Amino acid sequence: MTRYLTFLYEPASNEVVGGSLARQPRFTQPEGSQWKVIRDVGRVSVIARVDGRTAELASARWRDGMLSDFEQEGARPTPVEWRALELVLQANLTPTAAKPAPESVEPAEPAVPVMPAEPAEPAVPASPDIKRYLTFLLDLQSTADNKAIAKSVRYAPDATAVPRPFVWKIVRDAADRVFVYVHGTGWAKPIATARWNGSGVRDQRQRDPREPNGNQWKWIERALHLEGVTEAARASRCDVTEEAPSFTARPVVPESDQATRSSPPRPVSNTKPAREFLTYLAVVGLGVAAIVGLKRACTSSGPVKQEGAKTEVPAVTRKQPIPRAAEPAPAPARAPDPEPSPEERVAGAATFADAIALAKPAMADSTDELPAGAALLARYGKLRWSDVEADETTVAKVQKDAEPERGKRLCAEGEIERITRRDIERRKAFVGRLALADGDALAFVAVGTTGELVKRMRARFCGVVTGVHGSDVAVLGMFDLPENRTPQVEQ
Repeated sequence: MTRYLTFLYEPASNEVVGGSLARQPRFTQPEGSQWKVIRDVGRVSVIARVDGRTAELASARWRDGMLSDFEQEGARPTPVEWRALELVLQANLTPTAAKPAPESVEPAEPAVPVMPAEPAEPAVPASPDIKRYLTFLLDLQSTADNKAIAKSVRYAPDATAVPRPFVWKIVRDAADRVFVYVHGTGWAKPIATARWNGSGVRDQRQRDPREPNGNQWKWIERALHLEGVTEAARASRCDVTEEAPSFTARPVVPESDQATRSSPPRPVSNTKPAREFLTYLAVVGLGVAAIVGLKRACTSSGPVKQEGAKTEVPAVTRKQPIPRAAEPAPAPARAPDPEPSPEERVAGAATFADAIALAKPAMADSTDELPAGAALLARYGKLRWSDVEADETTVAKVQKDAEPERGKRLCAEGEIERITRRDIERRKAFVGRLALADGDALAFVAVGTTGELVKRMRARFCGVVTGVHGSDVAVLGMFDLPENRTPQVEQ
């Protein structure tokens, strides 16, 4: 049965204003930063004071105990505010808490409203944090608000989920310790730990101060919050704690520990099949041992987020009799083709917009004149002048907050203060500084041709914002020259 509900709500403190909650139409109005929330006939309206008058701020549909089909013109309510409001509605529309009321749309306010006084109702607190085990894979190249890969979410240890290039493994154990693992050679390499306090991560410790960076920690926090308040998380019963990794005792691996996300580890060569076959058997053995230990540690591994998804356990091959001398030994299984690297994906992108989307997760503020995000985007070899000539943002906006401006294009004119060649693989590129008339500057990475341009010459530059370099705006693009305005520039 549909039930009517209305109340005044403080979004800053996530509290219902005392005495405002009612299950029949009430002619109260929001004051200051308050919102008035009305849930009627499956529709939720959020009303607020806008420019001195009361107006509808946003609306959504209430279906199966959840909000959906959001409609709003401004930035608020934010996704976090919608989620908090959803929890308040869930807490007050349960069969035990709600009283039946006739379905009706709130009538217009009469001249002199006369309503009986009702006792004050307690504020609805935010949902408590679920202190249980949680693990998932985090896709750094995803553009979604929640970058956790849905099929990888588990509420018990999962040895079959391993990180890949640009995909990290995140673990939060029952002691609220957070562990971050990246792709290694046949294993998951720990790079950071932190403490989960119910709303965010604290006390971060990491192998490299640049990874995870600030944005990546925010992605981890967001995914941990959203996956930790689901019904599946509440139903989980696994209280396993992980052994804290040591950053000083590093295992010896063929690849350098200094590899960054812009240069992911290369796949193992096929020239040594015997060594690969032994590595495969070792990984299978570790997976089986971990699953056996999991069954002992947890009486119930907890529900899987995606119903019907099954975790495949590698089968243990039974011991075979020794073959006769005349029979040839079985050939080792052919290793699957490796996934294309981020550089290969950007180089093969159909359009420059696709290349920006692929390279955007690697874009970050940097002290290097050739940042990782710019180096990755420079792999796109079909760049045209029309791809970069646009004004989608400004230097001032980037200096204020670079994160939302990354991937947007801008153009600026000034005097070349410094320019020097710095190739990317076999592609010619130039880095330098373009001083603008107002005192700002661009830290540019120029592809295409630079013609006869040298320092102390004026030039116009257009490109894509990749972050900030000190106080300068870091941009990858090309100079406004006749040679660059040809149909296609490729060097």
